[in-house]
Amino acid sequence: MKIIIPPHKKISTVVKNLKEIRQDALDMIELIEKNDFKEGVWKQAYALSHSQVSENPKTFFVINKTDPQIKKNFRKKIIINPVILEKAEEVFNKEACMSMPYRKSAKVKRYRKIKVIYYVPGWFGRLKKKVETCVGLKAFIFSHEIEHFNGHY
Repeated sequence: MKIIIPPHKKISTVVKNLKEIRQDALDMIELIEKNDFKEGVWKQAYALSHSQVSENPKTFFVINKTDPQIKKNFRKKIIINPVILEKAEEVFNKEACMSMPYRKSAKVKRYRKIKVIYYVPGWFGRLKKKVETCVGLKAFIFSHEIEHFNGHY
């Protein structure tokens, strides 16, 4: 599994069950935790969207729990079908992405606070629903990864 450069800009399809993404999710977790992208100058990534590694993307991303800041903010490694319900406190955030042109950081409009609905793996392959208000870095990560699902970057 590797990062698709340049991105294909396809809209991601909704995940219906854990079984359909299980192996890709495990492969993506291994890739992000190894931090061995061999592309650009990336030493660490907070999250990786399925749309960055698949020609037929699904709406999920994995997070890098080897990073202490991320480990503190996220309880699960796989975030499925996230949707932003509310946005507050518009700001410009400096961020970078392996899919951005020339892989340089850029100022991007984000919201410091968002309310999001999403799913995580539950018992017996079921998807467990979560509704949460995210602030700061967590809000920026959700927003960024959701943009990938919509064909951006």
